[in-house]
Amino acid sequence: MNSNPGSVRDRRIFAQQIAVYGLVGASTNLLGLIIYYVVTFSCTIEPLLAASLVYVLISYGSYHANRCLTFNSHKRVAKTLPRYVAVQTLGLVAQLGINMALVTHMRISHIYAQPITISIVSVILFTLAKYSVFR
Repeated sequence: MNSNPGSVRDRRIFAQQIAVYGLVGASTNLLGLIIYYVVTFSCTIEPLLAASLVYVLISYGSYHANRCLTFNSHKRVAKTLPRYVAVQTLGLVAQLGINMALVTHMRISHIYAQPITISIVSVILFTLAKYSVFR
């Protein structure tokens, strides 16, 4: 990468990473939302528990896709995976906190709270993945 952090090349790479991260995130989160809605409507699983289980499930696929496609990381899995797990754990805590605030305190239906929460947490996770996990 150029030594000038504001170079056109760096901005282009950053834009590409955001676009690919968005595609990976959209596909994994769409799958996660489908699973979430199926589980919460067809089973008697508490929405926060369902959200947590789905979060863990999609995080696994998201790690591999983002490692290879978004950040094109050649770092060893032994180095990036523990960081990724730490970041995802932080993301899960943020997701639960935001979800709880929206559903419990603001009385927004969990059906609408989940996509709002995903949007907020995605920004946090991209930033941490780029600058902490796959740097």
